[in-house]
Amino acid sequence: TTVPSDPALPCGDGVVQRSVWFTVLAINNGTIDIKVKNIDNAPGLSVSAYTGTCGSLVSIPGACDFASVGDSAIISFAVTAGTTYYIMVDIEAGNPGEGFSIVASSPDNAVIKTPQAVFTIDPAYGCVPLCIDLHNASIPNGLPISYSWKLCNACPYIPASATDTTVCFNTVGSDDIYLRATNACGPNT
Repeated sequence: TTVPSDPALPCGDGVVQRSVWFTVLAINNGTIDIKVKNIDNAPGLSVSAYTGTCGSLVSIPGACDFASVGDSAIISFAVTAGTTYYIMVDIEAGNPGEGFSIVASSPDNAVIKTPQAVFTIDPAYGCVPLCIDLHNASIPNGLPISYSWKLCNACPYIPASATDTTVCFNTVGSDDIYLRATNACGPNT
């Protein structure tokens, strides 16, 4: 859409024609990387970042890029915890529509995304009774985060800390073990 209160577009053709808006909330001070990819229509599109409030948005210097079919538009900028950033993707030359994908990421957990639940087991097998160490190597991708373990298919998840956990098995057999990591974006198992 295009409305009179849309801010100026500082790159590409410089004209806001058919914009789509996204918001990103910084949860920590750091850097946000916005990547628009899988652009499927010529001449392409622009992506730009802003701060402020709707109707009085201010462009972030250097946070604007243009890309054409098959390329990616990428912007990176410093962020402050608790600030909402507005991301505009604008279709160039007034084309009726273009498909694309957009991803926000951060090398320093400045924005949140679904965590990656990862763990290792040591030892992975042995004689009963067998005590194993479950080493939590999850990537939180934002805080706060919680963890829970499931020690068999029929078992419930048990809340746990982020530290390693030791579990002992007293019967012969094999069990599936699951780790669930959950942040504000949801769980990952």
